[in-house]
Amino acid sequence: MAAPVLLVRRPSPELAKGLLTHISDDRASLSTGLASQQWLEYTNVFRAHGWDVREVQAADECPDGVFIEDALLWLTDLSEKADQGPAIILMNTPAPSRAKELSTAQACAETIATAHGAKLYSLKEIGGSEAHLEGGDVLKVGRVVYVNSGGHRTNEAGICALRSIAERIGYSVVGIPIQGALHLKSAVTALPDGTVIGHMPGLQAFFKPYLQVPEPEGVAVVHLRPYEALASAHDEKAEAHLVMSSSAPRTTALLESLGWKVTTTDVTEFEKLEGCVTCLSVRCRPGSRS
Repeated sequence: MAAPVLLVRRPSPELAKGLLTHISDDRASLSTGLASQQWLEYTNVFRAHGWDVREVQAADECPDGVFIEDALLWLTDLSEKADQGPAIILMNTPAPSRAKELSTAQACAETIATAHGAKLYSLKEIGGSEAHLEGGDVLKVGRVVYVNSGGHRTNEAGICALRSIAERIGYSVVGIPIQGALHLKSAVTALPDGTVIGHMPGLQAFFKPYLQVPEPEGVAVVHLRPYEALASAHDEKAEAHLVMSSSAPRTTALLESLGWKVTTTDVTEFEKLEGCVTCLSVRCRPGSRS
């Protein structure tokens, strides 16, 4: 089984000029040196657990380029059709300052697609230049792909373009009208057992099962172990391993009390730009069936 691949991009020297939408402006206190240190520690967590960490070409002129998840999306093939295979999708941001991020992301996606038998799709080519979607607005839970239909970075044309790709490889796509957060995954992510976690009020109306967590920084988790390891585990919680922000100690304690193993990493400088542990990488799991 191929090792899972983590795609990352180094922070730009212009990081403090990144975009903000829903939080107070603390960019003046942002340290690019500390951000670079935190980014390296973040990637080392994955290296230590067997991930193949690949750097996307730097985009120093793009303040938000480190948030590589917005540029690319990996979808495992769940269709069981011999002529399909996983998909890696080049997103299409509506933010002019982020447009230059896509060319270097595309070059990396082409390499990954060739190496792992994936099909490379361009959202713009499928849906047209007005089809907008950023990867942070996409949450995969089993065979369901949730997409934020209530934000500013994704529109209906982008969702339709994604649906045309996702449905052919075994997913259903569901629009969720989340407001008050930059992206869907600024508001919710999911535990390995499918439980969606969030902090904003009212989200339980959209997701079942749902768990309210005590801190906004606690909504973002990444599954550190490959999905195929979880699928074969006798005790899913004993085998699962989550990565989350060290800014959410109460949420960490809550998840550990429920039986999850958690590793925390410091991402405070990225949180000043509405970033989190999910948006700093694209997780590709070649060979996974879930």
